[in-house]
Amino acid sequence: MAEEEALYSVNPWDMEEFFQVLQTFPPAQQERVIQFMAQHFTRRPKVMIPGQLKALRGKWQGTFQLECGGGRRLLYEVDEQRRAVNIIYLGDHPEWDKHRKMDRGR
Repeated sequence: MAEEEALYSVNPWDMEEFFQVLQTFPPAQQERVIQFMAQHFTRRPKVMIPGQLKALRGKWQGTFQLECGGGRRLLYEVDEQRRAVNIIYLGDHPEWDKHRKMDRGR
């Protein structure tokens, strides 16, 4: 019998704002994000998918970036102790040093 996968919770920075931003995406992109969250985030959030999901480096080490389509990105971090995926950004490709929600103070 295969070992059962541990599930991760998915936590946007602010649930209401997350869904407001998501609703601005075209329907196909909305569906992609929701499906990805349900299938990938909850079971294997650190497994890279070439051309879709990558781990960032440098100042953003520990942050993962999902290509949502149309130049839009979803950024998240994984908290292994709490088994949680913390979404820190959703929207157009970020201007890395100008976005308050993503500022790590480094």
